[in-house]
Amino acid sequence: VEQPDDAPVRLPLAPAVRTRLTNWLDYRQATWPHTANPHLFIHVRNAITTRPVTIWWIRHQLGIAGQQIRLDRILDEAHATGGDIRQLIDLFGLSVAGANRYIATVTTVRSSPTPASR
Repeated sequence: VEQPDDAPVRLPLAPAVRTRLTNWLDYRQATWPHTANPHLFIHVRNAITTRPVTIWWIRHQLGIAGQQIRLDRILDEAHATGGDIRQLIDLFGLSVAGANRYIATVTTVRSSPTPASR
């Protein structure tokens, strides 16, 4: 079933992720109830603007680069779906070539000998 381009994207979240996200959104709403900033992450300096936080801020707050989180999430999804290329393309906006790089890791893991078979 195809969705229109302006349809909201629905992403399944693990219960622990949903709890953390809810806590952050509650904190965000309580701290900056009148902000016009539409971004998920905001802080005292950008709450009065509509600019996103900087890459430095994300790395400093999370202890890891945002791009690394995205790559890890894509790789995890590739393995969780058993290499469903369409899922990766739809969920992350990847090209076929880009999705294939992640799918290749699934087939490599599957074809690797297990410790018991060595």
